[in-house]
Amino acid sequence: MKKLVIMNKFPCVGRSKTRLGKSVGYKESAYVAKLLLEDFVDKASDVCDVVVSTPRSDVHKFAKKYPDFDVYGRNEDLMKGLVETIRDSYVDNSGKFVAVTGDVIVSKNDISSWFDDLSKYDLSIGPTRDWSFYRIGFSEKFGTNFIGTNPEKLDSRYFSNVFWKLFSHFPKINIGTAKRDIDNIEDLRKEINSESLSKKAKKYFESLVYKNSRFENFINES
Repeated sequence: MKKLVIMNKFPCVGRSKTRLGKSVGYKESAYVAKLLLEDFVDKASDVCDVVVSTPRSDVHKFAKKYPDFDVYGRNEDLMKGLVETIRDSYVDNSGKFVAVTGDVIVSKNDISSWFDDLSKYDLSIGPTRDWSFYRIGFSEKFGTNFIGTNPEKLDSRYFSNVFWKLFSHFPKINIGTAKRDIDNIEDLRKEINSESLSKKAKKYFESLVYKNSRFENFINES
């Protein structure tokens, strides 16, 4: 089984892409988050089983938008939420597992390759260009040994105590190609011509960049 868990807040003004919002406006950045998530879901649904892990306050919103998906409620804190997501996913999963944020620009081939990597590696990590990561994947062997036979025991302390120790037993780790977080207007400019960007998102990105350029020109001429 191949399971992909999208770890996202439901796109909302003032909560989504707030760093980008400082450049283009919070309503606009929330719409960028919405476009990226919808595009990601469309691609992922053709490749693997998809579930959503979201803060508990957003569960009903995701369940309404994606009624065919399982939706897990998690802690607002990202790392605690990741632990809960891994635990909940392995309750009914014995195959390859990938947790990912749904606001990066990827292709269907990218998503397929994440699971292909887990046939060769025990652990696969997708870094971002700002020294964070957007994806973590477990092979079936690594996941089984990490979680054991009782997923309910997994909490933050267990995660920190056991996770790093397993590296010495399952050393095959793959670090993927870094992806760009869309955090400012320059990121939008650099991703406009991405072949993996949907036409709808591309058009909206272009409108934001154009609007920003006109504003910059006005300031420079004043």
